[in-house]
Amino acid sequence: MLLSMPKFLAGGEIMKRYIANRPLYLIFPLFVLSIIFSYLLVLYKKSYTYVNYINIGFDIFILLFYLRSFCIEVSIDSKGINFKGLFLRKRVYIEDYIGIAQSNFLTQVKTKLGNFYILTTKNGRNILNDMFKNLNKGE
Repeated sequence: MLLSMPKFLAGGEIMKRYIANRPLYLIFPLFVLSIIFSYLLVLYKKSYTYVNYINIGFDIFILLFYLRSFCIEVSIDSKGINFKGLFLRKRVYIEDYIGIAQSNFLTQVKTKLGNFYILTTKNGRNILNDMFKNLNKGE
C-alpha cells in the first residue's frame, strides 16, 4: 500500500493517490486461472462436454468481472475520482460520488456509474477512509 504525497496539478490543485498492494490484487486472478488450468488438465476428459463449457465459462465470467470491477489505484483531484485497474480506467465526477462501504479487506466505492471495489489491508482501509471523508466535507 502506498499513499503518495499530494501532487500539485496545474492551477495549484492537489491530487491524492492510493495504490493498492499489487500481490493482494493479483492473488484472486491467479487462483481462478489455476483452477481453470487444473480443471482442463485433470477433469476435462472425465466430464460431459456441456459441463466443461459451463464450468470454464463461469470461471472466465468471474475472472472478467473481477478485472473490470476491482481497482488497483485510486486518485482524487478537485474535479473527480479516477479508478484504475487492469482492464478498468474510469473517471467519476465528484457530483456522482455517493459513498463508501468498508469491511476488513474490501472497500466498495458507490457512485452513480456503478460500484468499484478495492482490496485493502487495515492501513489502506484507514487511508481510503480519510481520503473519502475529506471528499464528503467538500475539501
